[in-house]
Amino acid sequence: MRSQKLISLSTTAAAIGLTFVACQSDMEISQATQSNEVPGGFTQYSIEQFLGTTSTFGSAFSPDGSRILVSSDESGIFNAYSVPVDGGSPTPLTDSDADAVMVRDYFPDDERFLYSADQGGNELAHLYVREVDGSVIDLTPGANHIANFGGWAEDEQSFFVSTNERSGQFMDLYEVAVDGYERSLFYDNQDGSNPSAISDDKRW
Repeated sequence: MRSQKLISLSTTAAAIGLTFVACQSDMEISQATQSNEVPGGFTQYSIEQFLGTTSTFGSAFSPDGSRILVSSDESGIFNAYSVPVDGGSPTPLTDSDADAVMVRDYFPDDERFLYSADQGGNELAHLYVREVDGSVIDLTPGANHIANFGGWAEDEQSFFVSTNERSGQFMDLYEVAVDGYERSLFYDNQDGSNPSAISDDKRW
C-alpha cells in the first residue's frame, strides 16, 4: 500500500499557545491589560492577535518529493497550496472564496490532487479532483450526500470513495479509476458497517 506521510504544520502571527491566569483583583487585571503582561511574567495577547494567526496542514508529498500539498487559511478561507520542501513561498493551487478546501492527496504519478469541500458551509462534503491544468471535477456530484476519500488501491490504478448517496443512512464504497474516473460499486453497505480499510487484494 502506498505510504502516506502525515504532516501537521502550524504558523502563528503572534502566539503559539494561550495561558489562562487567574488574577486576584480587578486592579491586577486592569494593570496586566495595560502592560500586556499578566502576573507571573506571562505575556497576554489580544483576541485580535490570536485571530490573526494562519493555520496550515497537509498530508501529501508530490510524486517527485519536491513539494508538500497543504491546506492553509492564509487567504481568509482554506485553499490548497504547494509548499517547496527546501523552503520558499507557497504556491496557491485553488482560489475559493466561499468553500473551504481540505486537501487529501496527490495522484501517484502526476500532480493532479484530490480534495474535499462542501458547498457554502452545508457540511455535505464532496470529493474533487484538481487537474494539472487547474480545472476541477466533482467526482461525487449530486445533493444531500457526503463523500470521503478512502485511499488508493495497491496497484495505484484506482482509489476508493465512500458516499451515502444511495440510502442517505449508510456509506457505500466505490472504486474510481485513476484514468477517466469511471466509478463502480465496490461494497454495498446494507448493515450499517463503517468501511475503513481495503485489503491489498481487495477481498476484505
